Parts: sequence; structure tokens; C-alpha cells
Amino acid sequence: MGENIYIGRGKYGMYDILKINICISDLEKYTVTAKNGKKYIDLDIVKTRQPDNNGNTHSVKINTWKANNKVC
Repeated sequence: MGENIYIGRGKYGMYDILKINICISDLEKYTVTAKNGKKYIDLDIVKTRQPDNNGNTHSVKINTWKANNKVC
């Protein structure tokens, strides 16, 4: 399991929509370019134990997990 790199926060808005705020400046260095030339990033949205001072109930972190073995 890799290090936890948090890049955003979020909370529920109207109609149970989870509103997420992500810092693009922090995110750019973790993008991966695929064979099709497009850039991707794996993110995990994690529910926090309790809301923070701004009412945020979720954190957004970069998924840094890498497979050790090739999949056939």
C-alpha cells in the first residue's frame, strides 16, 4: 500500500450528490499517460470519521497502489 496523498475534500449537497473540491495543481504530477495518449489518475473518495469544521464528510486521495505481478 502506498502513501496517502490527499488532494481534496467533499460533502453531500442537494439530492445526495457528493460535491468534491480537488486541487488541480497538486494532482498534475500524479497523472499517467495511457497508450491512447490521454492522461488519467486513480482517485479514492473516502468517508471521514466525522465532519471537519467546514462540514466536509469525505476526503479525496490519490490511489498510489501498483501491482507487483503482471496479470495474464
